[in-house]
Amino acid sequence: MTRKVILGLLLLLLAFLFFSNRFFNSKLNLISFLNRLPQNVSETGDSGRITELEKENKNLKIQLLNQKVKGVDTVKVYSAYPFSNRGEIAIAAGLVDGIKVGNVVTYGNNILIGKIIKAFESSSIVTTIFNSSWKSAVRIGEHEINALLQGGNELTITLIPIEAEIHDGELVITASQDLPYGLGVGTIKNIRTAPGNAFKEATLEPNFQLKQLKDVSVYR
Repeated sequence: MTRKVILGLLLLLLAFLFFSNRFFNSKLNLISFLNRLPQNVSETGDSGRITELEKENKNLKIQLLNQKVKGVDTVKVYSAYPFSNRGEIAIAAGLVDGIKVGNVVTYGNNILIGKIIKAFESSSIVTTIFNSSWKSAVRIGEHEINALLQGGNELTITLIPIEAEIHDGELVITASQDLPYGLGVGTIKNIRTAPGNAFKEATLEPNFQLKQLKDVSVYR
């Protein structure tokens, strides 16, 4: 009788442990599933919304760029041959084309050439960065070192902080308030210490050859 009771109790205990363990594991699995389900749904939803927002952002940037860079396509540059006044060029677009004094002239929409200083009915005069009177704020390289572009037959970057680390070949872009930001100007070469040792200066290698220029765009 005692053996049967003990055996019965052992069977009950084993059955209890078996069903308890299954119930506990099932509960854990259910909790784990429920915890994951909202997270996965949320993450999927957020990821989808982020992707859509990124697409909208890119489209808006393109639209804004198209509105800002409203260039007159393939405006022809009048030939100055055999004369070569690097300070100014004439282009075949004027007031009837919406050109105004102060408009910025570029090569390929992203390389600075100069600004409109006179606008006639169907032509305009552009003062270029090669004009000795040209001065505009610029930034050098990925560290965006502030400096000044001085125009002339040889372009010069002046007022470079003496402690600034710059190297030959670094890009120079526009940073002047009266110009579109980030237009290419050229690359640095021949870095040297300026007279007085307060600043450094360098020669600027332009991104275009003025004598070979045949077409330009105009920011309006």
